[in-house]
Amino acid sequence: MANKIYYHPHVALKTTAKRHSVRFADVPDTTIMFAPIVATRGKDGLTKVHTLSEFVSEFGAMDSTFYDLNGQMAYNIYNWLSNGGTLLVYKLTGTKASNIE
Repeated sequence: MANKIYYHPHVALKTTAKRHSVRFADVPDTTIMFAPIVATRGKDGLTKVHTLSEFVSEFGAMDSTFYDLNGQMAYNIYNWLSNGGTLLVYKLTGTKASNIE
């Protein structure tokens, strides 16, 4: 390509696309998602959960009732745990709990 000679002020821009690369962290528990939920099972307060099966055994099945109570958070929990993430679950006490006066 021949060099161009400009006789007036100008700005020359050159853009190049960089190759996109994705890196995954090999270190466990690097990012923990905080998930406040309403559930019919499980202890109140904070619980650390590493797998989807651990979540189901602690807080019950992720059925239509769970999705009705938690909305978008239920989908976030499912996707986060399915992709190998860790949760810090905070089970909220419902209004029908016996210890609320």
